[in-house]
Amino acid sequence: MDLGLQGAKAIVTGGTRGIGRAIVEKLLAEGCSVSLCARNEAQVRGAVRDLSGGGGATVHGQAVDVRDGAALGAWVSDSAEKLGGVDIVVANASSMVMGASEESFRAAFEIDLMHTRNMIDAALPVLRVSQRASVLAIASISGVQ
Repeated sequence: MDLGLQGAKAIVTGGTRGIGRAIVEKLLAEGCSVSLCARNEAQVRGAVRDLSGGGGATVHGQAVDVRDGAALGAWVSDSAEKLGGVDIVVANASSMVMGASEESFRAAFEIDLMHTRNMIDAALPVLRVSQRASVLAIASISGVQ
């Protein structure tokens, strides 16, 4: 399938497994350069290793805790520098936390919502100069549970 993304530059949080990994794989197959992040350093290294070399697309990865707004912003800036800009922002990281406790709610809020807000805020300067800027925020049923 040709989605017309050849040459686009994308950043994806939670990109090492599940939905995020599938998004990264599809973006790479469409000819995008991609920078991904996730919390687990070993999973990031493994994903970059597994995804590199196919079709000549560029893939970068970094371990980032998306609850840390400064670290997330630094990753966005670093990704934009390495990729030569950003056209597509995919906020995919999720806490997957269930429960009614205050701790569960805070974890879900910080990861699911605040990371999306902080990521978009950090990416806005580079998105404004992109001719094909787009933002995709992945949500789940967890919010209603």
